[in-house]
Amino acid sequence: MATEINLFVDHETLTLNEDGQWLSNGIEVTHKAQIKAFHQHIRRRTDGYFIEIKNETKKIEVKDTPFFVEALHTSTNARDLWLLSDGTQEPLDPHQLECQYSHDRGLKIRVKKSHPHWQPNGAWARLKRSVYHQFLSALEEDSECYFLKFGGNKIRVHRK
Repeated sequence: MATEINLFVDHETLTLNEDGQWLSNGIEVTHKAQIKAFHQHIRRRTDGYFIEIKNETKKIEVKDTPFFVEALHTSTNARDLWLLSDGTQEPLDPHQLECQYSHDRGLKIRVKKSHPHWQPNGAWARLKRSVYHQFLSALEEDSECYFLKFGGNKIRVHRK
């Protein structure tokens, strides 16, 4: 007789906090494979966020955004990429870039717009601190707003 392995613990509260750390009943999850699996299997439904792995589903609490930008890979051929917490890469397309700025949390961008699990509007991803500083090293300002320029396009980040 096969032993059934449960991925989730009964009465466990899983939280993805504001800094991108996973917590189980308030204790940080440190097992890298488990963290990777959690990030790769986040799904949004009308009643909240869940981790869905095979036939198991666990409701989770997301304190800020379901994804985090771990790195920004820039290149000279205009093929800049965001590396996300789930291991995927998204192009940095200045024509599609949608971002929101918060004084206390920094910058978040809209990602996963074409992913079937995140239709119709995609999901938010918070820029980790190092990525935030790298990205904003190109920040400019005028009398109305702070903006970035990519390929001659002016992308507003925050109104003054």
